[in-house]
Amino acid sequence: MNIVIIGMPNSGKTTIAHELARMLGYRAIDTDRMIEKKAGMSINEIFEKYGEEEFRKMETAACKKAASLDRRVIATGGGTVIREENMIYLKQHGYVIYLKRPLEFLMTKLDTSRRPLLREGTDPMARLYKEREPLFEKYKDMSIKTDKSVFLMCKELKRRLKVQGVIK
Repeated sequence: MNIVIIGMPNSGKTTIAHELARMLGYRAIDTDRMIEKKAGMSINEIFEKYGEEEFRKMETAACKKAASLDRRVIATGGGTVIREENMIYLKQHGYVIYLKRPLEFLMTKLDTSRRPLLREGTDPMARLYKEREPLFEKYKDMSIKTDKSVFLMCKELKRRLKVQGVIK
């Protein structure tokens, strides 16, 4: 069984995945890093050279690969939820945790240089939040507000995963 972390860009998915994996004795993986490693280029370069549609195909392949593994805490890209097939793969052998971070905090210390979709339009974060938030709610098995330290959130997640019978 895997633990899958979903949420908006800058919600802390990768940071939480690494700490939670450490606490659970799992391995952490990040689907965006998997894509970059396989493509030999950054997400920005993929978007610039091939466009979003090709990136999304690569993302689906990364989700499928990640879902085939076991005992992983998988940090997903913020847009993973927009393709239902990604979530079908990830939920087959995974328990999905939605990191809920209020919109006003998502822009705090946000580096948009590595996030191509956050450089489009007048208020791209609000637009993405409006589009994706219902999908995060749809696919989650559990959610947690990102209002504590990483350590305390992971400790709470571990406790809740045990209560739910997801982990021993």
